[in-house]
Amino acid sequence: MQTQLEEKQLLEHSPAPFKGFLLFVILIGLFFSYKHFEDAFTEVEGEPVMKEGFKEKVRGKMRKYEDCEVYELRALTAGFYNCELCEGKTFFLNTGEIYKIGESCDKQRRYKTSYYDRMKLEYAVVFTGNTKECKVEEARRLGAYATMNENLSRPKKDFFSIEEKRYRLLFPPGNTGLK
Repeated sequence: MQTQLEEKQLLEHSPAPFKGFLLFVILIGLFFSYKHFEDAFTEVEGEPVMKEGFKEKVRGKMRKYEDCEVYELRALTAGFYNCELCEGKTFFLNTGEIYKIGESCDKQRRYKTSYYDRMKLEYAVVFTGNTKECKVEEARRLGAYATMNENLSRPKKDFFSIEEKRYRLLFPPGNTGLK
């Protein structure tokens, strides 16, 4: 009869069935997700030629980075808006004031319409270009926000009134700063 120590050693060294099954699932997943050279290329007169379907995927990826935009989310109504960096976590904006400045190359996925409705915001495109141009323009606009008239018309923080929740900011209330 085996002692408890021998049984423990046998259990520690025997592979668990779950580990084998997990390894099998991972290998099958890798096999089916692996793209082969032949999926994207064919040979024409001994030279590799990109297949039309793959060409379109490449063109789509390139277009994605060529067709970007800088946007501003603007307040549709005067009221309190979420502001993670503000005291009290809300900030008062007048109608038309900037809540956020951002850039996107994927307009369909940026925000859902329900988000704009719930937050009472309007999406306004202020610049279009390629990825680099839009990143530069976004940084320029974020850097210039502190000196915009809508921001300078607010009282300095020294004169801040807790009830108003409206004072000068470095970045718009919906931005957390330069990324």
